[in-house]
Amino acid sequence: MELLSSALLGVAQDIMKKQFLEAAMQGQTMVVRSLLSNGVDAKCKNDEGENAMHFAAKDGHIEIMIVLLSHGCPLNAETDLCKTTPMHYAAFGGQFNSVKWLIENGANPLAEDWEGDTPAHEAYFNGHPELGMFIFRSCKHTASTIHDAMMWGIRTDNSNTVQNFLMTGADPNSVGNFKLLPVQEATILGRTTIMKILLERGANMNVTRSSSGYSGCHLLHLSVRCGNNETTKFLLEAGASVNLKTSDGHNAIHLAAMNGRSSGLDLLVEWGADLEAANKEGDTPASLAGKNGCNGLKTKIIAMINTII
Repeated sequence: MELLSSALLGVAQDIMKKQFLEAAMQGQTMVVRSLLSNGVDAKCKNDEGENAMHFAAKDGHIEIMIVLLSHGCPLNAETDLCKTTPMHYAAFGGQFNSVKWLIENGANPLAEDWEGDTPAHEAYFNGHPELGMFIFRSCKHTASTIHDAMMWGIRTDNSNTVQNFLMTGADPNSVGNFKLLPVQEATILGRTTIMKILLERGANMNVTRSSSGYSGCHLLHLSVRCGNNETTKFLLEAGASVNLKTSDGHNAIHLAAMNGRSSGLDLLVEWGADLEAANKEGDTPASLAGKNGCNGLKTKIIAMINTII
């Protein structure tokens, strides 16, 4: 009989815990208070390690968060797998008031999840750049986290974010955790406005990197390969040499031909690129276009050469 009573009590407690977490999620303050007064532990979690503070923070239920804190619910509790805190959840949901309240009450804005992301990163990754900047300004982030957030600004084409982080102290010539320099990331993605900002803030336009089998690619090569004509034109106007070679001996026009970038090739020709330039193996733009299945472009190049002749 005692075993049965114990089992029934366990079932009842599980039901109340589930109701408690759901009430926190749905903003039902009176239900939360009632369940707490009936013995539910404010620190209880679900199977993923989420507590009521996680749910209330994510949906901006400040009144419930106040009640939870007064009953001992931790502000910095981590979920079991991803190690995310209530502030991560609030940042994910774009809940400015939740984040502000958590910081004011002692939550850690520098808490890292299992991937090393802070709440500020979570805000940026999920389309809340203003909230991300608020979190960054509320505490002293490391150079690495500032740099990574700036890189996400580049990826989401948010020039204001990039500008703000550069003013905060982000290094335009640091690789960070992304394995690319900011100006290389901007070039590959065709973020011309952001490239201008980075160069104005001291980014090195003459950097090189290995790229998919091609070593020593300059920004112009990366831009041409990716078909970013606006960026290519910007680089040429900024002084990049149209005949700049990779360490493998490829000119930008070779890369345009190999990758089927017809309009990019036209742009390079306008800037004086040599349609008959040979790389180290003796291949010309026309032969490279043919070898890479761009037969229409090969025919076009030959016709352009014949027109010039």
